[in-house]
Parts: sequence; C-alpha cells; structure tokens
Amino acid sequence: MKNLLKKKWIVAATGVAILGVGVAGGAGAAYVYSHEQGEHRVVDDDKDNSILAKANPKLSLKEAADKGLAEAKSGKVTKIELEADNNKVYYEVEIQDNNTEKKYELDSDTGAVLSTKTEQLEAEDKLSGTAEKTFEEVQKAVLAKYSSAKVTEIKLYNDGQTVTYKVEILDNNQEKKLTVNSQNLNITEQTTKDHDTKD
Repeated sequence: MKNLLKKKWIVAATGVAILGVGVAGGAGAAYVYSHEQGEHRVVDDDKDNSILAKANPKLSLKEAADKGLAEAKSGKVTKIELEADNNKVYYEVEIQDNNTEKKYELDSDTGAVLSTKTEQLEAEDKLSGTAEKTFEEVQKAVLAKYSSAKVTEIKLYNDGQTVTYKVEILDNNQEKKLTVNSQNLNITEQTTKDHDTKD
C-alpha cells in the first residue's frame, strides 16, 4: 500500500489506476480509470489547484479531522487533505486505528460523509512514533511563515524511528511541499511547482 509515502498528484475516486499522461489534457493532466465506476476520464492537476486556490470551505482542517474521528469512533488522524475533483471540493481524512486505516471523504462545507473506505495496514505503513505537535500547531506554524498561503494537505509519515509531517500549500500560484518536524515545528521546503490558475 505504502500510501503514506507516496506523492499524491492525482485526485480521483477510490480504486483508481493511472494509465498514462494525456498530451491532449495538458501538462498537468493524466488519464485515469476508475474500477468502481468503470469509466475513463482526464484529471487536470492545474485546474484542480486553481479550484482549490479559490475555494473557501466552511469547515477548517481541524473541524474536518474532528468529523472524521467522530465517524471512526477511535484511532489517530494521519492525514487531512482538501481536494478538488470535477469542480467539487471536499476533505479526505485518513485515520489509523490499530492495524486498520479508515478513509473518509467529507463535504467541505457541511461535513457530510461522501464516501468511506477501510483497509488493513501493512507493517511499514503503521506509524512508528508519536508526534509531539498537533495538526493544528503545524498549520499555524506553516501559515506564520507563509502568510498568504492556503494549506491543502497535512499528513504524518514514518521517517526512520520517528514521524514527520508532510504539508502541501498553495502560495502565490505555486504548489509547495514542506517537511515539518513533528517535535519542534522546524520547516524545510522540499519542492516548488508553478501551476496555471486559468479555468
């Protein structure tokens, strides 16, 4: 599975396989096939980022995390992401509960559950440590450094014998991927990608 270590560039429904980059769809597009829906379609990362940049969800990241935990009943939030798909904006919340990972897609305004998925965790995906700092503290630290940015994803992943936060933000037409120390909130910028904000 190793989904906590993978870079997620394509936002799509569960059960999606990437078939290849579509030239006709533009530089930020890729063809995907949904096994559950049995259909082919083109996902445009630049368009999705443009939608996210303009989005103003009523729920905060913390509120989305709380909604996910309320649905899961128990466990620890390992990822919160604001996503866009077919002009719809929603949150994806991932929760580890013992050897199980629970995923919830939530309406970004109402918190209504749009979909759920439960998977067995592989040993390498289970968090090997505990973060001293919370998701909320990480978001606050990132926005203190990037005041004009919008945080679109925060997730915990294994980094040796400890855990680290990976954060994605949209800042002045750029998508930035950050690493945030889970103990002291030290921030390092990993990658920056320009994106087209045209509809």
